[in-house]
Amino acid sequence: MDYKYYINSVDFYTDVKKLIPSLDFNKTLRLLDQCFFIDGVYQPTPLINLSLARMNELIGEEVFCAKRSIVFGGAYTVYLLKGKESFEAMLNKEQVAHAKAPKVVKEVEQPKAPEGKEPDWAWIDTLKNNKADKEALDVYALEEFNVILNRSKTLANMIKSFKKEL
Repeated sequence: MDYKYYINSVDFYTDVKKLIPSLDFNKTLRLLDQCFFIDGVYQPTPLINLSLARMNELIGEEVFCAKRSIVFGGAYTVYLLKGKESFEAMLNKEQVAHAKAPKVVKEVEQPKAPEGKEPDWAWIDTLKNNKADKEALDVYALEEFNVILNRSKTLANMIKSFKKEL
């Protein structure tokens, strides 16, 4: 079974974007785990094997071996079910198909928080600058207000970003 080694997530998602054009590349790269966005919709797949299985579904055929592929230290080792040559041909075929297709540009408005809905600032003020609380704030912001926060920031900076996005 052939595999392809990606030194970082940018290289990996660049190839995935060629296979799944609806992948939201910029939003996906902001995430810290292997989850991704398709047409602005969050795909909660925190493990690489779940991500690759979901990507296979979106592509419409089995391309990636979800059971053997791994992520270690930010580098991706992705096993290919159809061989490396076939995978490269798929990437090139998709590039040619997308290059020939007419580009339709439409403005998609990001869904914002429901009007009148306010965050629970009392709860947010009780959070501490630790991993669990930052994750809780990130999940709360994403699920309730469709705002993506960067967990690598301090909690105070995450709150500032959250306020700015609202």
